[in-house]
Amino acid sequence: MRPKEVICFCADAAESRLVSFRFVSSRLVVKVSTAICWAESSCRRSGLGMVLGGGGGALATAKVIAKKKQTKPNQKTHATHQHQHTQSTAKLKAHELRGQSKGDLTKQLTDLKNELTALRVAKVTGGAPNKLSKIKVVRKNIARVLTVIHQTQLSHLKEANKGNKHIPLDLRVKKTRAIRRALTKKQLAGVTEKEAKRNAYFPMRKYAVKA
Repeated sequence: MRPKEVICFCADAAESRLVSFRFVSSRLVVKVSTAICWAESSCRRSGLGMVLGGGGGALATAKVIAKKKQTKPNQKTHATHQHQHTQSTAKLKAHELRGQSKGDLTKQLTDLKNELTALRVAKVTGGAPNKLSKIKVVRKNIARVLTVIHQTQLSHLKEANKGNKHIPLDLRVKKTRAIRRALTKKQLAGVTEKEAKRNAYFPMRKYAVKA
């Protein structure tokens, strides 16, 4: 028996591309059926339409359309998850975070970081656009929580070091680098002993014009 040829075409209408698989075998019954099953299963997995054609009239042309099964999720469960996701990705208010304890803020920070990780994974794996738009909101929420935690710690440290002669560097007024290195008023007004004596012995003369 002369070799038979079977060509399987998988057409993706969404991306307008054509992928061809070619199988050549002398045992038409076994090999061709195996090729057809393999191509059919791969097309079902990818959701593509499949057209099989046999060379030399050995196999009649057949058309198989594979459709993905669209399963509808449970409405109640879907609504619950959607409500939780929307609630967690809502924009946080800084004045509301200031009234919470450090433990609550730490727990909220952990939840937000986990959510951000899940959203980044969804971005890589090709998630929905509405999920990708929430990445910015979650990042800003993480920044707000960290800012509130840092500001609360600084305020507590300021209260603890209030009245001390020396306070930590990060609690001092920042101002500018030049102002921090400038002399104080007392240091600017200071003079040497010799100059102080000269100023005392030879003070500046005051003159007045007599009319």
